[in-house]
Amino acid sequence: MRARIDVDAQIAADQFAVVAQEIRWWPTAAQDSDIVVRATQEILDTVSEEDRPLARDRHRFTLSDPRTKSWAIVSEPNDGTYVVRIRNQHSRRLKQACENFVRDLQNYNNRKTHSVNVVFEFPEEIVVLQPNSQHHAYFGQVLPNKWLGAGIRERRLEFITGLLTGTAFLFLAALIFPGVDERLFGDPDTKTYVYLTGMIGRLATSVLVTAFVAWLTVLLHGLDIRRNAPIRWGLEAGR
Repeated sequence: MRARIDVDAQIAADQFAVVAQEIRWWPTAAQDSDIVVRATQEILDTVSEEDRPLARDRHRFTLSDPRTKSWAIVSEPNDGTYVVRIRNQHSRRLKQACENFVRDLQNYNNRKTHSVNVVFEFPEEIVVLQPNSQHHAYFGQVLPNKWLGAGIRERRLEFITGLLTGTAFLFLAALIFPGVDERLFGDPDTKTYVYLTGMIGRLATSVLVTAFVAWLTVLLHGLDIRRNAPIRWGLEAGR
């Protein structure tokens, strides 16, 4: 089986090669060695006939992931944009190799210092093809590396609910703030004052709990994204 990962880097191929060496995706054998040449050709043979000439002519280098015993070729169809094709006979190992590759590049993005000034992006879904076929087996959506932002985007309703109820709490709390309450509701010894301030206080507590639950939902979802793999797999595109 093999997977296709589109990478937008806007750097030259030799700079990409430097990054590949730093994240330990560079083969121990030379690029022109028999084992690397054979792995390269095996992957090229799996590329569709219409895409194979471009993949071969724009091939830049070959990578390997010793953790999953996977090989990958990197082609540059357009300047600064790359197509990475990873191959492994086992579906589970292929998934792991894709996750390793994405995570390694995302971690490189997060480094405070870089030998190469670049931000790697993944503009398209990852496509995994069936063995000996050009039919899609499943797809992978690369999740944002900023887990809190991803949690907010995917739980937007809860975030907006928390924002609105949090604002409402601050407004209600301001109404019964010492000094303000007497100006609004009069003498603290009157029944009207006790009733109104008590009702507002209970309402403020209720909306505060609602805001807390909403924001906690967003936070926990973000932490779940951070804990899980950097790719969400599905049988259909866009899932």
